[in-house]
Amino acid sequence: MGLGESPLIPLVRFDPSPYVRAAALRCLILDSKYHQDELPQLCESVVLLDADAEPRLVAIRYLQSDLAKNIHHIFRVLPKAIEDTDDEVRRIMVDMCPVLLAVEEYAADTVKELQEWTEDVEIGTAVRAVLGEAPAEKPDPVEHILADMMSALRVNIDDTIDCY
Repeated sequence: MGLGESPLIPLVRFDPSPYVRAAALRCLILDSKYHQDELPQLCESVVLLDADAEPRLVAIRYLQSDLAKNIHHIFRVLPKAIEDTDDEVRRIMVDMCPVLLAVEEYAADTVKELQEWTEDVEIGTAVRAVLGEAPAEKPDPVEHILADMMSALRVNIDDTIDCY
């Protein structure tokens, strides 16, 4: 039975519950020897189109499980997965980026995409490490607070101060 004939496909794509969609996808993955050609494409579409994090996480973990076979699908989900609302999906995507950088066909576009995320609060440090950049220096927060307080105390003598 091919993937298109599986009764689980409508559950993966259309069930209102993200947990049912994720469970149906897990069942397909466990049974992957019967539909190994179609499963990467299904997982790609789940990462790109599913509104909920749980099915996307199951799908990206499957793509990560066989990087060499799924490299084309991984490259295609990069822009969507790296900006995902789920931190785990983002982390997995960043972890897979060195493999994309090693393939000449994907390296330039992968670098371009990663450079947009070097200052991101959650993944910026990991992205800089993948790109081989030095970690960003974090300013001392106390120093920043004191500098703001001191600048607030400075008053220009020519300024009109309204005291009402």
